[in-house]
Amino acid sequence: MISVERIFFKVLFDSSKDEFKADPIELHKAFYDLYRENPDEMKAFDFVIKGHPYSAKLEEVIFYYQLCGILKRHNPRFIYYTIKRDKLNKIEKTDAYPSDIISLKLKKPESIKAIFG
Repeated sequence: MISVERIFFKVLFDSSKDEFKADPIELHKAFYDLYRENPDEMKAFDFVIKGHPYSAKLEEVIFYYQLCGILKRHNPRFIYYTIKRDKLNKIEKTDAYPSDIISLKLKKPESIKAIFG
């Protein structure tokens, strides 16, 4: 089982986009789809289904990444997150996210590809 922080890092690291929509329902659904494709790696997400999938742990990680400055919502209406690649790359060079996370192969559903590329 891999932590939510590491899976989220992996998705951001692999993203071909520098911005993605800050829609919590869309994000939670996309990560739920990713969980269904990779259940063994993603047990830590602990999804609850009440109308739509929700993970409190995912919400905490998104908040944490905003506090760290990796995700910014400085666009006029706060509709998009901007990925700060320089900060993301600094983390990648530390022991916090070893090469096994970077090289991890996840089956990516269409909903993840649509958001993150």
